[in-house]
Amino acid sequence: KGGSLGWDSLVQLRHLPSGRYLAVLYPAREFMKNSEENTSLELTLQAKDLSNPKASALNFQLEPVDEDGHGSSFVPLGCNVLLKHVLKLHKGGNTCLYLHSAKGDSVPERSAEQGPRLCSERRTQDAFQLVSVPAENARMMERLVNYSSVAQSYVGNKLYRALTTKDDFEDTEKMLTQLIFDLVVGEHTAGPGGDDPLKLEGPVLEFPQRFAREAGLVAALVEMAYAPKKDNELGSATRDSRDAEKPFSKVQRLVFQAIRLAFLDNTQNQEYFVASHTQDGTSFKK
Repeated sequence: KGGSLGWDSLVQLRHLPSGRYLAVLYPAREFMKNSEENTSLELTLQAKDLSNPKASALNFQLEPVDEDGHGSSFVPLGCNVLLKHVLKLHKGGNTCLYLHSAKGDSVPERSAEQGPRLCSERRTQDAFQLVSVPAENARMMERLVNYSSVAQSYVGNKLYRALTTKDDFEDTEKMLTQLIFDLVVGEHTAGPGGDDPLKLEGPVLEFPQRFAREAGLVAALVEMAYAPKKDNELGSATRDSRDAEKPFSKVQRLVFQAIRLAFLDNTQNQEYFVASHTQDGTSFKK
């Protein structure tokens, strides 16, 4: 909440979907240096380390990026901040986290060559911005990531042999259904009578679409439409279900609805599709 965080507070940056924390790992030799040279680092996500909270690789301090920020005792949302890594700060030398590319020290656009470094300079282009993430968006990210492995198994035709009971099948069907709704509209509505397949209704939400593209889930959604269904690969659970002849038939119908909504009047998804689609028509670049 606003007004609860001071500039001198220690902060840890949690990755919402995975629940893990941003950490900076130093090469052994570089860790002992006390120079003004930019130090290459390894940026990773790891579980929270409680063994040494005052000198943890997970700890950062917030520093205002411009003079206006110094006038307030607390950190307001929307302000630009520099991230000072506390462990390196205690050792001296470089302190502020920024992104670099092999082409130069300016903040790069999305590039495979970019990586984290610490720098002793205070530069506006190294700033991060504090934003508020709605609670529903945070929960949605967690669900999308948790269910993505199920979607990949569905695409790879590995679910059928793994399911051994009717409950397993029904639980998996629910997870796939929830994943599809989260990808498109964020909520779902039952059809007439309660027994009809669920219908995707409501406006397509930009947040899950953007996150789904970044997480590779838009590609998974399209590949789900091509997932083969062969009788000799079905587990006993699917034969006992009411959709025994066509396992996951509800899911498959929802997939086609979702694709239509996800790409209808959505130029970003359309561009993503064109850029990542391969010649075989079914595979996507990661």
